[in-house]
Amino acid sequence: MTYLLNDLTPGPGTHAIVIGVGKYLPNRWNLPDLESVVPSANAFTDWLFADALQRYTMPAAPLRSVDVLLSPVTGNCTRADATGAMLGIERAEMNNVEAAIQRWYQKGHTDCENRLIFYFCGHGIKRGDNQYLLLEGFAGDACYSYSNFGIHFTEFLSGMELCRARKQVYFLDCCRDEPPAANQTSAQLGKPIIDYDLSLRQTTLARDCPAICAAAPGQQAFGQGNRVSQFTSALLKALRECGWDDRNNPWLEWKVESDSLARFISQLLEYEELVRGTPRQDAQNIGSSAGFVFHLPPTATPPQVPLLINSSHPAVSVNGAPAARVPGSSYWESQLPAAQSCSIVATDNLGAVVNTKTIPLRPACKFEEV
Repeated sequence: MTYLLNDLTPGPGTHAIVIGVGKYLPNRWNLPDLESVVPSANAFTDWLFADALQRYTMPAAPLRSVDVLLSPVTGNCTRADATGAMLGIERAEMNNVEAAIQRWYQKGHTDCENRLIFYFCGHGIKRGDNQYLLLEGFAGDACYSYSNFGIHFTEFLSGMELCRARKQVYFLDCCRDEPPAANQTSAQLGKPIIDYDLSLRQTTLARDCPAICAAAPGQQAFGQGNRVSQFTSALLKALRECGWDDRNNPWLEWKVESDSLARFISQLLEYEELVRGTPRQDAQNIGSSAGFVFHLPPTATPPQVPLLINSSHPAVSVNGAPAARVPGSSYWESQLPAAQSCSIVATDNLGAVVNTKTIPLRPACKFEEV
C-alpha cells in the first residue's frame, strides 16, 4: 500500500484512491505506453492535498486518506506524503489494485456520511454497454486471462452500491473506443472487484455516484506527451475555478456541484479545441447524480472565466481591455472574473465601434459572437 495520507480520526471523512497506468508494452494488442499518465495522476493527487491555495475542501467530510498506485513507462515512482517523507509508490498491477480498492471500500463503509473519490488514468475500452479499465500487464506474455489484468468498471460501479458511503465520485481519464481486438474474444476484459449482492446492502439511502469519463462512446482520450492529459487539465481547471457553480446564491457563493461538473469539463475541452487545436473530446457522466456539493473552494473571490469571441472585425475589446487574437482564426480570447455584466466591443481599422454586446460572464467558459 502507498498511503500519502492516512488520517484515522473518527467521524465522516473523504477517502481517495488514485490509479495511473502508463506501462503496457509489450502486449499482443499493441497498446502503447502512455507518458502523460504519471504527470496527470500526480497533478490530481496534488489537488487533493498538496496544493497550497487550491485543494480538496469539504468540512463535513475532511480528506482522510489518499492511496496511490502508479505504473510509469520506465522505472518506479516516488513522491512525498502528507508529512513530506518520500515514499516508493506501489505499482498499478491487479493484485495491488484489488487490495487497494478493497481497503478503500472498507474505509468508506464505516459511515454513510463518508465520501469516496476514485481517479483512474490509463487505457480504457468500451465494449457494448461495458467500460473496462486496463492495468499493467494487460494482454502481455503473462496474461492468460484478460479479466485478471483489468477492472470491469460497469460492474464495479454497480457493486459499489453495497458500500455505505452514499457520495462517491469517479473520474476516468481513458478512451471509450472499441479496438478490433476487443471483439475478437468473448472473454471479460476485467473483473468487478466488488460483486453486487443485494443481500449485503446495509442502507436504503440513495447513492449519488457521478462517474465522469474523459470521452464519449467511440472517442479516444488524449495525452499530451509527458504532460498532464487533456481531460485531467480540464478537470483541474474546473475544480480550481472554471467549474464553480453559484446556483444557490447567484454571484455570491461558489461551489463545485457533482451534477454540473461533467458539463463544465466538456465546455473547457471544447474551448481548448477551438483555441489550441486539441483533438475533440466530450466528457460524459455515466454514473448517477441527483446533485451534491463535491468541493467548497477555499476563497470568496469569484472564479476566472475564459471568454471566446468569434468576430471578423479588426479589433475586439472586453471591458475596455483588448482581447487577444487566436492566431490563424477569427477567434479572440480573454479571461475575467465572473460578473453579471461584461461589455464586448468590436471596432474597425479606424477604431470606430461597429458592434457591441453586454453579457453575463459565468463558468465554465463563455462563447460569443460580435
